Amino acid sequence: MVPMHDDLLDLQRRFLAGLQEPLAGPQRDMADLPPVGPAPAGAVVDRAIALLADLRHSPATRGWATYRGQYWYRLLDSLREDLPALRVLLGEATADTLFEAYLLANPPRSPTLRHLPVGLAEFIQDRPDLGGVSGLAADVARLEIALCLAYEAADAPLLPAAELLTAPVGLAKHLQLLRCANSILGPHRHFRQSRRWRQLQLRPPRPQVLAAYRDGQQLRVVVVTLRELAVLEALAQLGSVAAALQQCRDRGILGARDARAVQRWFARWQSRGWLVRRLGAELGREETRREHAANPGACLGVGDGQCTAHNAAT
Repeated sequence: MVPMHDDLLDLQRRFLAGLQEPLAGPQRDMADLPPVGPAPAGAVVDRAIALLADLRHSPATRGWATYRGQYWYRLLDSLREDLPALRVLLGEATADTLFEAYLLANPPRSPTLRHLPVGLAEFIQDRPDLGGVSGLAADVARLEIALCLAYEAADAPLLPAAELLTAPVGLAKHLQLLRCANSILGPHRHFRQSRRWRQLQLRPPRPQVLAAYRDGQQLRVVVVTLRELAVLEALAQLGSVAAALQQCRDRGILGARDARAVQRWFARWQSRGWLVRRLGAELGREETRREHAANPGACLGVGDGQCTAHNAAT
């Protein structure tokens, strides 16, 4: 009989632990993984047979091997499909070994495979086994992960230009802003198109800020300046164009001569679908108004238009 209650939970945990053991023997060949020596004979398979013995699956060994193999094949194939440029950069064998190590250290936590590689960039940063390309590989992974997230992100109502200064503003969920230590937009395109990275002459590391986003059914990546990034991050934080621009002026990021540049930025962002109506923000605006009315002295800039919280709520 199948155990119940706490015994069943323990069985499920041990079953999952067995699934997450590394593949061995012929299954490594089927997964295109390099050999690692003889199969760990007793531990995984024997434990699986003991767990499955009462479940009327016949034979248990074959069922377990099939299930466990499919678990690993699907995860590895998902990473290969979502990270093609990284595989070209590292080479297929090195990339597959890296993917296996990553999955062993970071088992899936999300029901969607699109989220499977979200921790990969941090995992490969400064790995000694990747030689001198670990930093570049981390940035390439970061961009490819951003494209995955942009593809599946939910839509939100776009904000008409006439309401930019009056409505609560947010950034579209599909917009992914990346600070990269390397200039990777050119190399990334090269890796995806040529499949032969050694033909590309890599340049010394130079920081680059990228925006990955969805344009209809197409995924796009563009370079943004540090000043644009500062305004976009302020918009995401404050939800108000006036407050975001004021914060950037206060920090010396924007000056009086930047008005035309800012207009061009907002026109471009709006045409790309980056600016949306901030859902649920009206409640926050009303709370800010009540807070200000109850304690007007807390607003140090009242009367001179410098209080960003007051500006955001009025």
